[in-house]
Amino acid sequence: MFKNAFANLQKVGKSLMLPVSVLPIAGILLGVGSANFSWLP
Repeated sequence: MFKNAFANLQKVGKSLMLPVSVLPIAGILLGVGSANFSWLP
């Protein structure tokens, strides 16, 4: 019973790894996009 629960928790953890790893990249892109580049034509 514990092996099955642990396997399910591992699947959940693996599925959460991608969104968590993408969050910093999304934050950097949002910061660059909202920066005021008034010196650009």
